Amino acid sequence: MKISDRVVFFLLLLVALPAWVGEGWYLIVPPLKSGQAFSSHAIYNYTNNDFDLKSPLSKWVQIGTFGTAADCEASINKGFETSTNLYKEYKKKKEEAQNAGNKVQADIYEQLRAELSIENTYYFARCVASDDPKLKP
Repeated sequence: MKISDRVVFFLLLLVALPAWVGEGWYLIVPPLKSGQAFSSHAIYNYTNNDFDLKSPLSKWVQIGTFGTAADCEASINKGFETSTNLYKEYKKKKEEAQNAGNKVQADIYEQLRAELSIENTYYFARCVASDDPKLKP
């Protein structure tokens, strides 16, 4: 193993090890009401009506693991920021398409904007310690 590989391996261990030994933090979201599998790739398409907010934490879905609570909270803040920026971008593109007389394109951006609720996944996301007893079934 080359020295650069060892350094990368060591850095990965420093980041990942706290979660393995019960000292990490999980970014979790409530399960979907529909019972469907949660997809982190569609994270911005879920709205408040899609989640089972009364579900116990043991049934919530883990979408991230972090070494510190601060890193976990920063991820939530980044999610809000991304969501807000996309919302504004879609609104602007919709208006541009309307001004250009392109109704089809405007409708597409309106649909994207409507699906991108600011009250999306990150609104309900929580950071919990990996050893929190409420996570146990």
